[in-house]
Amino acid sequence: MIFAITGTIGAGKNEIVRYLVEQYGYKHYSFREYLSSLVLEKGLPLNRDSMRTIANELREQFGGGYIIDLFIQKAGQEGGNAVIESIRAPIEADYIASRKDTVLLAVDAPIEVRYERIQKRASSTDQVTFAEFKQQEDTEMQNEDPTKQNLHYCIGKTLPQFRLDNSGTPEELHKKIEAILNTL
Repeated sequence: MIFAITGTIGAGKNEIVRYLVEQYGYKHYSFREYLSSLVLEKGLPLNRDSMRTIANELREQFGGGYIIDLFIQKAGQEGGNAVIESIRAPIEADYIASRKDTVLLAVDAPIEVRYERIQKRASSTDQVTFAEFKQQEDTEMQNEDPTKQNLHYCIGKTLPQFRLDNSGTPEELHKKIEAILNTL
């Protein structure tokens, strides 16, 4: 089983990954880690804008399934279940939806809850004001180019096989994950 996760900033993608890895031994493949390594190789500042630029360039040059295919190939070599985090562009979401071996899962929560979460996790890309956070989200929420970030499309009503509201506690989210696993 391969899960691909999409969702808004701070919605709980990392918590879903952590749960699947710790409870079920899923292998984790992270767009963020992959893109961060490429950003550093190019000598760019390690921030959301640099990662977004690199991701957009890769999708334009190699197609929407390029990074996903790298992760799926690696998962096949390593064996077992896998979770790919985080799908942000329509071309990636459509590619995943076209595959029979991958389940697209979307997660969201109210913006105030998500901002509070990113402040607590305090990663280098999360040190922003609420206004900057909203601006980052607006930048990633819609775009007419299918190779660029469009979370509105990716977490929309028809594309993901499963949608989770993560307004509550981690334990409530875990129960929702269990319910999904029980349906598959």
